[in-house]
Amino acid sequence: MIVIRRQWGLPQPVALVAAALALVSLPALAQQPRLYQVGGGFLGGVTVEASAVQVENFFYEDTESVSASGYRVRPSASLTRTDSIGSLRLDGYGEYSDYDLRGSLDSTFDYGGNARYDWRPLTKHSFDFAGGYQRGHDPAGLVRTEEGRPLFDQGEVDEWDQTRLSLTYGYGSPSSLARNELSIGVRNREYVTNRDATRFLNYDVRQLGYLLSYAYSPKTAFVFVLANNAIDYEIPVRASGNRNLNEFAARTGVRWVATGKTSGDVQVGVRSVSLDGRARPSRQAFAWRANLEWVPTARSTLRFSTGESTSETYRNDTLYIDNKNYSLSWRQSWTSRLDSTVSANYIDSEFVGSGRKDETVSANIGIDYQVLAPLTVFADLSSRNRESTLNGLDYDAPQARLGVRWTP
Repeated sequence: MIVIRRQWGLPQPVALVAAALALVSLPALAQQPRLYQVGGGFLGGVTVEASAVQVENFFYEDTESVSASGYRVRPSASLTRTDSIGSLRLDGYGEYSDYDLRGSLDSTFDYGGNARYDWRPLTKHSFDFAGGYQRGHDPAGLVRTEEGRPLFDQGEVDEWDQTRLSLTYGYGSPSSLARNELSIGVRNREYVTNRDATRFLNYDVRQLGYLLSYAYSPKTAFVFVLANNAIDYEIPVRASGNRNLNEFAARTGVRWVATGKTSGDVQVGVRSVSLDGRARPSRQAFAWRANLEWVPTARSTLRFSTGESTSETYRNDTLYIDNKNYSLSWRQSWTSRLDSTVSANYIDSEFVGSGRKDETVSANIGIDYQVLAPLTVFADLSSRNRESTLNGLDYDAPQARLGVRWTP
């Protein structure tokens, strides 16, 4: 377990927060990355984003929080190519962050890439290949270290490699009343730092899915979904033993597009979660998914989504985490240069096997102002609050950013 040693008092700077609040009062719109011909039928574009960041609770602590000031730099690039039977898209990014704390816990470099190819060789047959790689990290004070206190002057952030591959086969022409889709996917996460303490977090995920959609009208379809999710951990843990999990869900519902000002997808059903090698019966529960979009005016978009999900455990006393999620966002284009976004998210998490329950609420307000064709100034204020039934795991973590985005 990592321990924090406080050796000096850090100031509580507010200049960045004030600047961000001032910018939010301006009117603006974030430009889309511009694409250029790069040869071979490809279109390419790059974006560079740099921002100053003020974090009021860097280690996500219940009391005696530590503030930090720093910066982030994130370049990204994309390539696309489309022909008569398919389209290819490649994306890559890097992100470097550094704050004014001692040691290496406040300095990280994440990077990754994604590839997707949609191929329709015949009218009724389509294939979707997708894959990606990511080097990421768990912030100090969360996941494995949520009950620890990192040292300012020693220790490493928990870094991991994640890979994913998927293939989806679809049968049905664009004019067909019915369409079938069969999908298979794998995902792997492996921790590459602090191996003695992080190895129990490594896991593999296998996913199978089937979707049947039937067009009731040109803009409305009934859907039927079957989904299987299997999680295998690299090693068992002493407290909970075998955590390998199998989840099966069956849902049905309706999907509609461009019906007046609304579009959406609503599904309800049942799901079953079972654990390998355990005498306890599988756990049955209600399953749902909903994504709704309302466009009351040409400049306003409201989105609401909700659903249940099972996520991998990161604690040795927990078998898996059962989540119920609700989110709402509002995007507004005020002028041809100004865009704003307000969002809120609520997650109710049950740590099955340990008795712990968390409620996490996050909120964000952001604004983009296009100063020049290739240059946008942006600011956002965000906060994340957690209340847990375990003592010492509550936190409130506000953050402010002010930056520029360049798309040459």
